[in-house]
Amino acid sequence: MTHNDELLDRKQAAIFLKVSDRTLDRISDLPRIRIGERRICFRRSDLTAYLDRRTETRAAA
Repeated sequence: MTHNDELLDRKQAAIFLKVSDRTLDRISDLPRIRIGERRICFRRSDLTAYLDRRTETRAAA
């Protein structure tokens, strides 16, 4: 497993994205990994890809 494929728990993922746990739960297009009955994890690479998709650039005027 590479550093980018590292699994983060909900709290770590929220910190990585700089959002609250509740906001993290509301992001519907963020891939989640269910481990067992209750544990939810996130791949660091998926979080980075999510940020890349959400990045906006402004064209020079």
